[in-house]
Amino acid sequence: MKQSALTAIIFLIFVSTVWAAPPDWAGHWEFTECWPHLDKITSNCIEYRLDIRRVETGYTVDVDADGFQTMRRLQGEGRVDRNALEIIFRSVGEEDLRSDFKPGDILFTLKKQQGGC
Repeated sequence: MKQSALTAIIFLIFVSTVWAAPPDWAGHWEFTECWPHLDKITSNCIEYRLDIRRVETGYTVDVDADGFQTMRRLQGEGRVDRNALEIIFRSVGEEDLRSDFKPGDILFTLKKQQGGC
């Protein structure tokens, strides 16, 4: 009886430790989005670079997007929701002249899945 109770306690501690810890999103992330051009020979692509830094209240995020007719510098914050990080628009960067977003708009969401993002 004592053995099974001890095993159950150890299992609960293990499960709560593994499932309670959200992924750490801090770091430098890059990805590319491409779509076919009308002439079907070339592709249009945008390269995104995210610099995610941990702060006391969550994360701050710098988003750079460069590519076909695109140069965006956005600043935002990251809000953790289980195994996902919502990137929320806060302001434009110094090099950006305008914004199509309002503060609080969700720009996109990163999701942690088994085997990667």
